Amino acid sequence: MGAIDLIVNLFGAYSYLLYFIAGLFTGEAGIVFLMVLVVHGTIPFLPMILLFLLGALVIDIVIYIIATKGLSKLKKYHLISKGSEKLGMVIDKYVRGNEFYAILIAKFLQGTNLVLLVYLSVEKLDYKKYIKYDLLATLIWITEMAIIGWLVGQGFKIVLTVFKSIQLAILFLIVVLVILYFIQKWLDKKFKSEIKIK
Repeated sequence: MGAIDLIVNLFGAYSYLLYFIAGLFTGEAGIVFLMVLVVHGTIPFLPMILLFLLGALVIDIVIYIIATKGLSKLKKYHLISKGSEKLGMVIDKYVRGNEFYAILIAKFLQGTNLVLLVYLSVEKLDYKKYIKYDLLATLIWITEMAIIGWLVGQGFKIVLTVFKSIQLAILFLIVVLVILYFIQKWLDKKFKSEIKIK
């Protein structure tokens, strides 16, 4: 447990800022890691989850603003390629008018979040609907990832108790994160193959 405490103490008074920045940039790995720290009683759950949620929402809103302001201007001056138009047609076929479903799926499939959020913000959704859908999808996503992180944290505790070795516990955490990464890659591959078929 000393290594975990050391990690948290490195951030000291800036831990709340860390939670927000993790929400901005880290995604699944960040929430899983922070939940492991929560399980060990090293950081508080409520501030972490709220600030992580806020960070995840802020980055999505920034993407929305950049997409609606910047990309719509490029489209206006015909600077967007035909390839992006084809991508738009594929997304239209996949979304079939259900923007919330698209945002929810994008939260779970690595590499699709940015593309779908940019597309929906430029083509489909006004900001009120976008924020409502994104908030709901982000809440569902964070809940799922927090549960996975809690389970990983419990497993981490068991490994640490059984083996009395922080190295084995860290190895366990790394293995779980790698498995999570490959599951995301598999889902992403499956998603892309479904789009090619249609």
